[in-house]
Amino acid sequence: MKLNKNDLLKYREYHWDYFSLHAIQRLKTFNFYIVVSTIFISAFINIIKGDEKSIIAGILPFLLSFTSYIFWKLDIRTKNMIKNAESAIKYIDDKLIPKDEEDNPNVLNIFRYDDFIINSPKKKKSILHIHLSYSKCFNLIFMSFGILGFLAGTLYLLDILIYK
Repeated sequence: MKLNKNDLLKYREYHWDYFSLHAIQRLKTFNFYIVVSTIFISAFINIIKGDEKSIIAGILPFLLSFTSYIFWKLDIRTKNMIKNAESAIKYIDDKLIPKDEEDNPNVLNIFRYDDFIINSPKKKKSILHIHLSYSKCFNLIFMSFGILGFLAGTLYLLDILIYK
């Protein structure tokens, strides 16, 4: 099927709206995860400040770990939906926007140009200049909270069992 410029522009608008919707949804979901995690962590800290040992306090960190897992899986799904839209936009932009004089992606082809800049051999390779995508950052947070929740819950419950 041969697409003309008007068809490509309509498809691009559709895929940009799809991309935008899911990118916003991803950030809102992550913000909600931070709020829920903060509630679990605050409740755990407030309960363990007290003199009595509570099994409920021991459950909260495990809920944090479980919540981290659930939100991580949701993030993977949303990320895949965003990547699908990016691929479609790249395809359409490749058809609409010519490469620059050096046969590199045109700066107007934002997704291809971003890939080009990130993977550029001229890019500094020091630890301070490592490229961290949203996915990598989110995954680090999900993993950190999940592991810390598991460790905190395990140590707290062991403390209850040993010193009961």
